[in-house]
Order: sequence, then C-alpha cells, then structure tokens
Amino acid sequence: MAGASERDVLVYKEMFDLLDIDDNGMLTPMEIRNLLLHFQYNPKKQIIYQMVSDLDTDESGGIDFYEFMKMMTAKLSETDSDEDITKVYNMYDSDHKGFITIEDFKNVAKELKEEIKDEEIKEIMDKIDPKNKGKITYEAWMRFQKKKDFSSIGSLTV
Repeated sequence: MAGASERDVLVYKEMFDLLDIDDNGMLTPMEIRNLLLHFQYNPKKQIIYQMVSDLDTDESGGIDFYEFMKMMTAKLSETDSDEDITKVYNMYDSDHKGFITIEDFKNVAKELKEEIKDEEIKEIMDKIDPKNKGKITYEAWMRFQKKKDFSSIGSLTV
C-alpha cells in the first residue's frame, strides 16, 4: 500500500486484531462502541452507525482491515484538536506519570479482553517513539498523531 511501510501495515494489523474481539476480520459497530466507551466516550448509537457507514466503503456493515488502514493513515482533520489527542493519550497514561509503558498497553488490552504479545506492543511503541525504548512520551504521541496520513493509502481520525 502506497504511503505505508511494511512495518506500518504490521503495526496497524496488530491494532486491528486487538480491536476485532470476535476475530471475524471486521470491526463491528458494537466493537467500536466498546472501544469508545473504554475511552470514556459514550456516543449515541446513531453516531456509531454513522461512523461505520462513513468508513465502510464496501457496505459490509463493518470496517475491514483495508478500511481501517484508510482511517489510520488519513491526516487528522482540522477539527481534531490537541485536546482530543491528549484525551486518548491520558486514557493510556491513566496514572499521569508522563509516558505510556508496555503495562499501560497491556491494561488496555485486558480491559478490551484481548491478548497481545509483549513483542507486538514493543513494535507499536517503537513506531510511535523510537527514541524512548520502553515508553512513549506525550511529545512523541502528539508528533505521531499529527503526522498520520490516511490519504496516502490508495483508492485507505480520531
């Protein structure tokens, strides 16, 4: 896929698999709702179904990996604020220590009832913040979130 390295694709696949709780190769509206609830967003069903509809280009009723890649590689819209990005960061850094650790990722995975290997988490962390082995700083998180480029994945926000 143009615009995403092989490593990017592997990282996004791990994220997708973590969210795909029923392992059917598609993120359903319920899985997306559970994810949003985990991050203390409680949108109405209509909003969730609209989000899925906006991303579901093949009209399958869910978001497949290709559609997920489009979402993950598109640029953040102008309306996405630093505050929104910070909220997500703070969900991982729930004890406000100033960085996200492997344990923080494990805690999120546990809450989502999903298993993820330490090496998979390390790969995600290295992608976001290669300079701080074992932790993701707020600055690296912001840099990573703002440089995402969804539009570069062929004919593939927070």
